[in-house]
Amino acid sequence: MSNSANVLRPRKRLSIRVSKEVRFRMFLSDQIKEIEKHKWIRSEEIGRDLGNDAILDWIFKYAKSYRDWWEQTHGEENGECCSGYAGRLSGCL
Repeated sequence: MSNSANVLRPRKRLSIRVSKEVRFRMFLSDQIKEIEKHKWIRSEEIGRDLGNDAILDWIFKYAKSYRDWWEQTHGEENGECCSGYAGRLSGCL
């Protein structure tokens, strides 16, 4: 058996699993970008910087649906990526 036969053999596909902490950091980063976009758009509409009011507006209107969408598209197979971490943060708001 030559070395070329080994090269032509298909390799097993490597599965990279990302830890829940890393996934949660990715989620927070994406969420912050969405909040900043919302803050900018709302501030432009009003003509002044809305600051924390725009952030709270986004949280109350879109946070749950955004998290549900993000977990569906980026979450693990079981659909749970951020729920445990988000639950811990709920007391901070």
